[in-house]
Amino acid sequence: MSGLTCGKITEKQVLNMMKTIKPFKYYHEGQWKLGYYDPKTKIFVGRAGNDITTVIDDVKPNYINNLLKSKP
Repeated sequence: MSGLTCGKITEKQVLNMMKTIKPFKYYHEGQWKLGYYDPKTKIFVGRAGNDITTVIDDVKPNYINNLLKSKP
């Protein structure tokens, strides 16, 4: 797993999230990515291709809404 990882979030948690949560597409930094968001834990995981690029905890729904609005 590369990119940003919060110390409290384990690799196992991230991989489990990616198996159980339906991803959404979003456009960021010049490319389309897949995002996974768990509203219970407030954890967001971003993926570009096969690489996990972002892991953030305590994410507010507004952050996800802004990602969904972003277009090329």
